[in-house]
Amino acid sequence: MDSKANKIKYFRDKLGKSQTEVAEELGISQQLFSLYETGKVYPKLSMMKTIADFFGATIEEIFLPLNTIKSCKNERN
Repeated sequence: MDSKANKIKYFRDKLGKSQTEVAEELGISQQLFSLYETGKVYPKLSMMKTIADFFGATIEEIFLPLNTIKSCKNERN
């Protein structure tokens, strides 16, 4: 997985759901969800929260690149 990309696809695959299924449950179009998943468009903060809640994750787990999360943790130590 590209550490710079969001991890929506990873979480969606874990649930075994299609883009269409997730988009319908989130109340958005499949096309928009696809743009979010590919990182071509970033959702507003409120939608990031909705997506994170849907997957039972945090916004950071889904939308921050892995190297950013590691850097933040290192800075706190």
